[in-house]
Amino acid sequence: MKIWRIANPFDSRFAQAGLRGTWQPGTEATACPDCGSTRYKRIPPLTIEWEVGSDMIGDFTWVNPGQDVLVKTDVFDLLQINYLGFMSQPVKMIQISNIKSPRARSKKVSFPYQGPMLYELWITSWVHIDGRRSSIHVRTQCKSCGSIDYEIQGAEMKKHMWNKRLGELEDLYFPRTPGKGLYISDSVLEGSDIFRIHEFPAWIFCKDTIKNFMTDQKFTNVSFLEYGESF
Repeated sequence: MKIWRIANPFDSRFAQAGLRGTWQPGTEATACPDCGSTRYKRIPPLTIEWEVGSDMIGDFTWVNPGQDVLVKTDVFDLLQINYLGFMSQPVKMIQISNIKSPRARSKKVSFPYQGPMLYELWITSWVHIDGRRSSIHVRTQCKSCGSIDYEIQGAEMKKHMWNKRLGELEDLYFPRTPGKGLYISDSVLEGSDIFRIHEFPAWIFCKDTIKNFMTDQKFTNVSFLEYGESF
């Protein structure tokens, strides 16, 4: 069965939010002075501030810098009927910027919030990859904090790069290389359909079953990248 990364499609039609907390006491998001990585543990509620750009709420809302995602309650209710590996957590919204009455060129979700109820999609299943079969390698390891940055080879990628010759952004697409990517044993998944991977903690992954369901339901503001297989 294939493994997919649940990804931000960067669709400018939909609102995005910025992460503002909340962190477990004593684990605030302070950066390592050498590599810049953070060692923190975030706890519910997910505290956000809406960003300028759009006031349209999608079925999925991505929270910058990208590790966290919100879903509408009706989306969560559909997912939890048949799938495992996640739960709902509350969302707290704040406003600390100066933009209070968005203009046409600076749209923003209004505060106090009056849109559809949202949950954080909190992932409860964490697994390790099979290092022998997966096409990954250590890119860097910080000597100060020990943080390891892994790089994956052969996964599906979509990039936006500036084309100097054309003077515009160019969409680049790289399909998954057969036999490459992440490999995970079904035994460690223990039936989970959505999960995070310890080696790549910022990303959310899922199986074919839930990817196909989300696609059939035509959920908005979510995309999928083929990253590997379970066995």
